[in-house]
Amino acid sequence: MIQESVIKDPALAPEGHRKIEWVAQHSPVLNTISEDRLADGALRGRKVAMTIHLEAKTAYLALLLSKAGAEVTVAGSNPLSTQDDVCAALAEGGCESSPPTTRPTKSLSGTCTRPSRPDPR
Repeated sequence: MIQESVIKDPALAPEGHRKIEWVAQHSPVLNTISEDRLADGALRGRKVAMTIHLEAKTAYLALLLSKAGAEVTVAGSNPLSTQDDVCAALAEGGCESSPPTTRPTKSLSGTCTRPSRPDPR
């Protein structure tokens, strides 16, 4: 069973809508695909789950999939890139939306200082 959206602050939705609308006006490729391939409800009845960097561009994609008839659930994959205002706007737009469950308490910079494999020399 899918839970309701988990949103940090629903009052942030207007700013998220503004960002998503800007993307909609500047995304000719996504708009063409939506009009040419998805406008007929091609995804009606399909369930789509997205775990992704949740910001305005990916939110716009989720909304287009929803508009094409899909039941869309979106989860932020990275607490450092997830935008709370965009999550709130997605929830208002009919997509289930959840940010990552935790935010790191310290900076992640400099955590990958050793090579993943030993030096072959």
